[in-house]
Amino acid sequence: MTVGAMEHYVIRNVYTTWFKFKHKNTAVKERPIHFNEYRFCCCGFQCASIVEGRGQARGEIGMASLDLKTPMLVLSQFSDSQTYVKVSTRLNILQPLEVIMPTNSCENGNATKLFKLISDSFSDRVISTVQRKYFNESKGLQYIRHLCLPEHSSVQLEVSQKYYCLAAAAALLKYVEFIQNTVYAPESLKVAFCGSEHTTMIDATTATNLELICNLLNPKSDHSLYGILKVPQTPGGARLLRANLLQPPCDRSTIEMRLDCVQELTEKEEMFYNLQALLERFTDIDHLVSLCVQIPKQETVKTADSKIASIISMKHTLELVDALQTALGCAEAPLLKAYYNSLSDPRFEQILQKIRAVIHDDTRLQKGALNMRTQKCFAVRPNINGLLDVARRTYTEIVDDIAESVKELAQQFDLPLRTAYNTSRGFFIQMGSDRRPDERQQQQQLPACFIKVARSKAVMSCTTSDLIKMNDRVTESIQEIYLMSNIVVTELLNEIRANISCVYKVAECVSMLDMLLAFAHTCTVSNYGMPAPVSIMQDVNYIMQNASHRSLIIIDELGRGTSAEEGVGLCFAICEYLVNIKAFTIFATHFFELKRLQTLYPNVENYHFEVHHVREEGGSGETINFTHLLSKGVTKETNYGRLPLDENRENEGEGNGKTTLISSEVRKAASDDTQHQHAAVRLATRLVQTAHNSQLDLDSLRLYLHGLRNQYLQQSSDQEQQTNSHGDDVTMAASSQIDAGEGGGVSLVAECDQGQRTRGNNTSGSLKIA
Repeated sequence: MTVGAMEHYVIRNVYTTWFKFKHKNTAVKERPIHFNEYRFCCCGFQCASIVEGRGQARGEIGMASLDLKTPMLVLSQFSDSQTYVKVSTRLNILQPLEVIMPTNSCENGNATKLFKLISDSFSDRVISTVQRKYFNESKGLQYIRHLCLPEHSSVQLEVSQKYYCLAAAAALLKYVEFIQNTVYAPESLKVAFCGSEHTTMIDATTATNLELICNLLNPKSDHSLYGILKVPQTPGGARLLRANLLQPPCDRSTIEMRLDCVQELTEKEEMFYNLQALLERFTDIDHLVSLCVQIPKQETVKTADSKIASIISMKHTLELVDALQTALGCAEAPLLKAYYNSLSDPRFEQILQKIRAVIHDDTRLQKGALNMRTQKCFAVRPNINGLLDVARRTYTEIVDDIAESVKELAQQFDLPLRTAYNTSRGFFIQMGSDRRPDERQQQQQLPACFIKVARSKAVMSCTTSDLIKMNDRVTESIQEIYLMSNIVVTELLNEIRANISCVYKVAECVSMLDMLLAFAHTCTVSNYGMPAPVSIMQDVNYIMQNASHRSLIIIDELGRGTSAEEGVGLCFAICEYLVNIKAFTIFATHFFELKRLQTLYPNVENYHFEVHHVREEGGSGETINFTHLLSKGVTKETNYGRLPLDENRENEGEGNGKTTLISSEVRKAASDDTQHQHAAVRLATRLVQTAHNSQLDLDSLRLYLHGLRNQYLQQSSDQEQQTNSHGDDVTMAASSQIDAGEGGGVSLVAECDQGQRTRGNNTSGSLKIA
């Protein structure tokens, strides 16, 4: 029986199962599984199970997910809102191809809100329903106790009281066993409980709008955050990077450990390039471990092929562990040191010795279907199975006969024939068309023995009836070799499964190192540095802990490494703290929003460096000269460092002049209104400060208040629109109350006496903003 016929037999007899799909009215339609879907299922995919509480427990969600390519069962249980934001976020991170839910979530066409949400938001996913009785928490706990690795057995205590995630796990593992025909060996599965703590919750809509993973305009474009950072060498690193972008950690210690690693990798080029070269040689370790711990229900040629390939990949991976540990030998970051220590596990050598006792030393992973098939045929050492050695000699003789047959045909017909191979056709004949045009015409008349002729550019391919028969003999010989090798390899896998948990460490180490190298590569190429919250804030924290009213503090460009919103908020809060402790501070900043501090605090003064605009000769443009002269007040430059909109666009039409005029009028109106508000706020603030802290006598106090009034009137008179009538009334009322007699002054002085008899805030400490 050929491989194709055997696959067809397996599909018809083993995988005659039914999938359930949703319709517009949320009813369920059944149809048999398709051949392409079967092949995709066998390749492995992410499957998730979801169950929601009923009655008063509605909103309590239990989830379980398992990737057939990654032997890790992830459990989670949480309380969600009526919009199910956490469920959507979790599904967006997992991207499961199939979601399993209980049948009562869509019975009789009446779908629950959660079912409708998943159906609408993830319309390209298959939703399968199973009976509610399979969502059994007792069975789920039994599954976990039976399958969980001993090193991760503590998760049993963590989830023992979490009813819904255990119920989801029971339904998921039952579904994988009977529908996907996948069974895991005892104590071979990594089980983890994933809560929402120490992670940032980013909903699916926000992740899409921020273009974290995919570009909105062109999904194939790399112009997204994931596309910029996507330089991992391994599939595990790519998966970890994607998960961290969609759900980044918010735990400070985790972030700082990773930053230390990235900084060290950027500073030590030799270690960076050594690790980068090593990681290129690693395969998908997660998929490798998954194949090793899965037990097929029926041994076939395909499962035998998969096992042999897995043991070769395992040998290749373990042989790289020593080199990876050596590359991390000079690491100083705590996380890198931890990975270095984890790679010193003696079980790596124990597994490798067991593999070398059965697998030939020269067996390697190779590119090309024929080369890899040859490696798998001769992977098992000779003299272990006599029948296997005979089958391999038969295979070698058939392959030699094919090569000799093609050589004889080339000599017989005087054609440049060569033997070629691919997985679909097996061995066939190829002939290059590099002769002269007249000879190409002769090649159109091939002998009748050449059949199934196909042309592709300058290459012609064909076969013969004898070659087809020899290909059938090769296929039969290969099947015999695989089935007999499978007996030896199965025994070997049973022996090494007891120590398979150490390979999980390698998978985690390689994935994390790959992601950190991607970060380090991006930092090096784009000249990124440590973010402000880590490097600059350490210095600011020291200043705030040790500053007093006797301190002189100079801060230059705080928040330059942050976004505008975060930088303004950070600087504003720090300035307010320094104002309150009355420390003399010089604060240089590029945030124009900080100039408003002067309107809120009388001991804050704004300064700026003057610039002069110089018109070039001929009127072709304008340049800016920096005078480096410090002047009091706020700068009048609205686009500091940039020329106005229309200065260099005089020849682009009259519309630009109108744009300049309109924008100038808008800015002037906004500036007038803002200045009027600032003047009123400053007057009110100084009146309050005077009432609480003044120690002036009555005559001096009258003079001071008259001065405030005159200053306010002078500022208001400079405005084109006289809108200061309300302010005049307030100021005049305060002055007339003082001029009327001693009572107003006495009450004001008495109020001052009840407070602290200190100098006003406008003289004891000040903040200079430039």
